[in-house]
Amino acid sequence: DPTTLAIAMPTFAEGTFLPWTGGGQRKPYLDAIYDYLCIIDIATGEPGPGLAESWSVTEDGLAWTFRLRPDVQFQRGYGTVSSADVAFSIRQIIRPTARAGPSSPLRRLIKSIETPGPNVVVINLTRPDPELAKGYLANAQQVGIVCARHVEEMGERAANESPVGSGPYEVSFFRRDSEIHLTFRRDAQNIWRTRPAFERLTFRAVPEVSTRVAMLKTGEADIAPISYDDIADMKHVGLGVRPIPQSWSPVVRLGGLVQEA
Repeated sequence: DPTTLAIAMPTFAEGTFLPWTGGGQRKPYLDAIYDYLCIIDIATGEPGPGLAESWSVTEDGLAWTFRLRPDVQFQRGYGTVSSADVAFSIRQIIRPTARAGPSSPLRRLIKSIETPGPNVVVINLTRPDPELAKGYLANAQQVGIVCARHVEEMGERAANESPVGSGPYEVSFFRRDSEIHLTFRRDAQNIWRTRPAFERLTFRAVPEVSTRVAMLKTGEADIAPISYDDIADMKHVGLGVRPIPQSWSPVVRLGGLVQEA
């Protein structure tokens, strides 16, 4: 089906849809549902406008002001994205029970969030961080902007199964640890970004790399991560292999360290 893009993933991880309820392995499907304040320019690696059309920083580096793109609409008739939604989404990311990757460092970094206007968000920091936009609030991370009203009205459990963002796709089917279907949103006129080339995205959880390779060969999957050992085989049968620069970073964890009182 030329209108459907089929993606095989090693795992759906937590299999949740609210950004603060799980880790970054969910991003392939969450990024189709939500928008971010900034979008990384793949040519330069620097943050550009997303939901925020501009931003500024005070001279001391302690306050960042983001000015939102006007009239961006949430899915399913939930209205315009506002500064209240941005503040709500960031506060959920930094709450004590949040499980997203940037939750812990952002808890220490963010002092408060203000909404002086419907399209203006001010984030006050505990210390200067010149990488706030690029390192935490852009689409390389997990701070997707959620519809606050939807979560508050539905409750977090229900909202986690039927999320509302401002991205181009809505959840149309979900079977835990098995399959996710996303469908191009019904109000196509409200897409502020480029219209996607596909009407549907289907995700399947396929833990075994050999099975993902077989799915690529048969056309059952269009995109799937593979191991280095399978690259030559993929190229031999004429399938494209695309590396993703800067998609991996080493982490050194020093156990047993505690912060002094």
